[in-house]
Amino acid sequence: MRDFMYECFGLRKVFFAICVMSAGLLLAGELGAAEYYVDAERGSDANAGQSPETAWQSVTRVNQEELKPGDRVLFRSGQVWRGRLVCRNGQPGQPIVYTSFGEGAKPLLLGSFSLLDRALWTRSAENDAIWVTPENGSQPDLFCDVGNIILRNQGDPSRHAAFKKWSVNDLTKDEDFYYNKETRQIYFRSEENPADRYEEMEAALRRNIIVCQESVVVDGLALSCGSAHGVSMPEAKDCMIRNCDISWIGGGSLYSDERTVRFGNGVEMWNSAANCVVEGCVFEEVYDVAMSNQGPEVCVVDNVIWRNNTTHRCEQGYEIWFTNSETEIRGILFEKNECYDCGFGWGHSQRPNKLGTPLLSYSMKAKVLNFKIHNNVFANSKDTLIWFLNNRVDEFDIDHNVWRHEGKDGKSGLETPLFFWDTEGANPVNVTFEEYRERTGNDKNSQFNPQ
Repeated sequence: MRDFMYECFGLRKVFFAICVMSAGLLLAGELGAAEYYVDAERGSDANAGQSPETAWQSVTRVNQEELKPGDRVLFRSGQVWRGRLVCRNGQPGQPIVYTSFGEGAKPLLLGSFSLLDRALWTRSAENDAIWVTPENGSQPDLFCDVGNIILRNQGDPSRHAAFKKWSVNDLTKDEDFYYNKETRQIYFRSEENPADRYEEMEAALRRNIIVCQESVVVDGLALSCGSAHGVSMPEAKDCMIRNCDISWIGGGSLYSDERTVRFGNGVEMWNSAANCVVEGCVFEEVYDVAMSNQGPEVCVVDNVIWRNNTTHRCEQGYEIWFTNSETEIRGILFEKNECYDCGFGWGHSQRPNKLGTPLLSYSMKAKVLNFKIHNNVFANSKDTLIWFLNNRVDEFDIDHNVWRHEGKDGKSGLETPLFFWDTEGANPVNVTFEEYRERTGNDKNSQFNPQ
């Protein structure tokens, strides 16, 4: 009976969240909310912005507008912007919507600036195999950390990452780079001027590409090349992130000193979150985790839904940690997501702490833990399929999933220990799927390595 009631309660909350968002969009139209258009190529920030013909041009202009609940901001499809989008708060039933108009690819927001300018680079006086940008920044964006440089060779459609190092002396291999926070200079190892070598060279900056907090819908945008988070959601309420493509995220320094701890998540909900949905998104090449709930403060997480998302080559698929014993996780639903090849992305080789896994949980001190993980596909990982650095894995409702492991790195078959949890540091457990099911009671109706 308890399981049946839990199923009905979970479905009711999902239905409620969808209805609230849909009703909000309809109500916004009925109340005559404004629509603002943004066109990077033909717009002008001096325009009124309220038609495609009078569109604004920049993200900066969007951030400046005192948007009202129910307003919509539409970016022209097939175009590119640089900078951080700080979403205005709507109100329940009247979210502010950020989406697209026109035909073509999803509007692309880049958290980076291009390094394809020959004049930016001069050879280092100390080593002619190292190129350096001007001191104290001809580029104003260099006031924040460069966490990654995303590269694409001439004539090659695929991207790859430069290797971040922590001093000029560490630049021993081609495509190593170092960012000096004091002088705001990039050092890059290359035999020729980097601007001549690449078709794309994006310096990813330590800034969240989108920040949203209350009654916001972000629908159908693409985010790429930022070295903080793709979408940051601190204390979020009544927000939806839907149908977005989020790629090449993370790698910025977590601390202000030169410690080598780096960070960067696709979508992060920080501390409390209520009535939030992330669905239909595609995450690729994220340094840390594609999706996350986390926080150190006393908080409540209620009616959070992660659904129908896909991750490729992120270090982790989903991560949760809460370190305050008064925190309450009243309801998180993680369903119908697909996580592929965790730990096989750009960041794994650069990480000091390699944690390639679709499900990661650090410290979990919350006094209430109501979390359902159902009907997902977890396929292949560099390290484990579950990695919990706590002993509460049996408190999660995990079932009706498909688990696959393709045998990369010599790990394959039911005999391979791929399910890890730590009983408070005393007796860490690393077991096979059958042993994990027996010891936790989870995944009784799941499959492992189905044909």
